Order: sequence, then structure tokens, then C-alpha cells
Amino acid sequence: MLNFIDENNMSYVCLIDSEMIESFFYGVDPVDQHLYINGIPFLVVGTFSTENTESIASIFSGSPSILIPYTTAMKMNNVNEVTSFTVYMADDATSAETSAAVEEAMDAMFSYEEDCFTITTMDAIEDTMETMMGMMTTLLAGIASIALLVGGIGIMNMMLTTVTERTVEIGLKKALGARQWQIQLQFLIESFLLSLIGGIAGILLGLGLSLILSNVMGTAFRISTDAIVLGFGFSALIGIVFGWAPARKASKLNPIDALRSM
Repeated sequence: MLNFIDENNMSYVCLIDSEMIESFFYGVDPVDQHLYINGIPFLVVGTFSTENTESIASIFSGSPSILIPYTTAMKMNNVNEVTSFTVYMADDATSAETSAAVEEAMDAMFSYEEDCFTITTMDAIEDTMETMMGMMTTLLAGIASIALLVGGIGIMNMMLTTVTERTVEIGLKKALGARQWQIQLQFLIESFLLSLIGGIAGILLGLGLSLILSNVMGTAFRISTDAIVLGFGFSALIGIVFGWAPARKASKLNPIDALRSM
């Protein structure tokens, strides 16, 4: 194991895991053997399990395969001071207690002066990410709402124009016995189909752009059925809601007045 003497002397000693043993020593006991790191011979003084690593500086990021004294790592990298360190916990439930203990120890080291250090926990990072995701969701929902409103107004204007242009047709249908609900249903169906066509076009465009971006960024492309169903649902809802007023206006036309416009 590494000890305080190794740290004080900046000794070239190391601990390695089972993967390193299999890769470089082929099943031979690596203890008291030398392993070259950046051309420097390190004496292997022990092994460790990656499932239960100790708080010793590693020259690699991520899951450590070689552990060396942190003073040796500072010497190799021409660093004179430690600017940060990471504490690993086996149980997430001890996060608050561990953070408080580290803060108390650091306060004592810095004579209880303020703003000398910061402690960042995974819980704090998760809270920040959740806040950012909430803000992004709200922003996107606002943009989508505005887009739906503008699209709905456009559909309503188009249907109102259609009702005006088809006044004679409406008058003839009512004169031949068509009822108000039939006229209204006809224009609601037209508005629904118009909105649905726009929704299908938007879904296809979104899938195409997502596919292109996933290929460019090298990420996996997945189709969300829930998102597609939601898109169809909103398209249908917009067509019905904003097509109601034009359909109602068409159903209320007086057939005599409509026929006079011929």
C-alpha cells in the first residue's frame, strides 16, 4: 500500500488493478516488479480493486488503473499545489454527512476564512441540471405555444376566406335541405384535415432534421412514438378549435342571402 512516507518522498511507487496485471504481467505476481510510466520506472508495491479504491491521486481520468502518490503526480506534471480533489462515496445516502465533514476539515485548514474553497456535490449538480432542464422545457413550451397560436390563427383565416368564397355553395346546400350541423361538420372536417396535413409535414420535417443531426453528431437516432402521437393530437386539436368559428359562421348563413350573391 501507499503511505505517508511515499507521499513525503515523492517516491516512484504505484498500485495497479487486475486489468493492468493481465495486460502487462500475464498472471505473474507484479509486486516488487517495475512498470514504466512516461519512461519512468515505478515500483509496484501492491494491487487494488476498482470496486473499492482509496483516496489516492491517479494519473488517469475516469476509472483508475494505476494509483501513485499525489506528490509524485504533482512532480511529474510540474504542479506546485493541489487545486481540487474528488471524494468518492460508496453510499449516496451519506452525501450530506460527507460534505459536512469535508467542509469542517477544510474550514480548519483555512483557519475558517470565507470564500477559500467551494464544495460541489452530485446532488447539487443534479439540482442545477434539473433547474436548467425545467427552464428549457418552459422556454420550449412557450415557443411551441406561440407557434401553435400563429398556426391556428392562420388556419382560421384560411377557413374564413373559404367560407366567404363558397357562400353560393353553402346557400345551395341549405336550400336543398342541408342542416346547420351538417354544414358545420363539413367545415370542421376540412379544418381538421388541413391542420393534420400541417402536423404530418412537421413530424416528417422533425424526423428528417433529427436524423441528419444524429448522423453529424454521431449519436443514436431513435423515434419517439409518444412525441409523434402528441404531435398528431395537437394538430387535430388546433384544427378543431380554430376551425370552430368559421364552421359556425358557415352554418349560420341565410340561404336566401347566400343565393343573392350569385
